[in-house]
Amino acid sequence: MNSKLTVEWQVGYYRLPENERQTVQDHTVQLDFYDVESDAQEAAEKLLSEGKGYNIGLTETHAGDPVDSWKLRLIDGEPDWV
Repeated sequence: MNSKLTVEWQVGYYRLPENERQTVQDHTVQLDFYDVESDAQEAAEKLLSEGKGYNIGLTETHAGDPVDSWKLRLIDGEPDWV
């Protein structure tokens, strides 16, 4: 039996800044899924630059299990993953 490890990238974010969230939906994290890390990073950086995502995180999963994660922030106007 040949099993292939499934690697997936999840971008998690909120649609509003924390101080503007009021409803249950506002406090529900949005998740977008990608097969390629660079696609996930580009999508996350676009959300941040367009002001459409807040508290953005990127999670690497193997077979559905999280193995690593990073937070996206702006430093001197440039995206930075920590």
